[in-house]
Amino acid sequence: MLNQTFIDELKDYIDNALFSSDFICYSPASENILVYSPEIISQDIEDYIGNNRQPVLNQILFDLIDKRGLTDAQVYNRAGLDRKLFSKIRTNSSYKPKKNTLVSIAFALKLSEDEFDSFLETAGYSLSNSDTQDLIIKFFLKEKRYDVDELNEAFDRFIPKKQQGESPRVNNN
Repeated sequence: MLNQTFIDELKDYIDNALFSSDFICYSPASENILVYSPEIISQDIEDYIGNNRQPVLNQILFDLIDKRGLTDAQVYNRAGLDRKLFSKIRTNSSYKPKKNTLVSIAFALKLSEDEFDSFLETAGYSLSNSDTQDLIIKFFLKEKRYDVDELNEAFDRFIPKKQQGESPRVNNN
């Protein structure tokens, strides 16, 4: 059993060596228990978010459109998307389109593999090597083939109808 002298020495060691006194307080239940101050944890989280937050999807999308010198109409027409859906993506920064919608937009923009991965990641998506549809998309990107109709044809050919459930098509047509 630890004696009180040892416990006090350990508490002093922790206070002085491992934690800044600004970041700790003692539990109201026992002054021998160290806890993080809720205000400090909250500030740490806010700092982390502030230092690591990336631009939202619609910012990334419209920066890519501008960099390529395209108009919104050119992109949503190439992607086979409805103007209203595209407008929703533009105006609502919290809107999260379906993965297939983003794939069709990325193909319309002719994104490189790295750009494509970053673009999908911004919306919380990725491509998996264990999904046939994702492998087809990766192959098209590797080969720099950006025709959405050809992509849909490949889905129809390589993904059995019984596995498709909802159509894996990447546009609304």
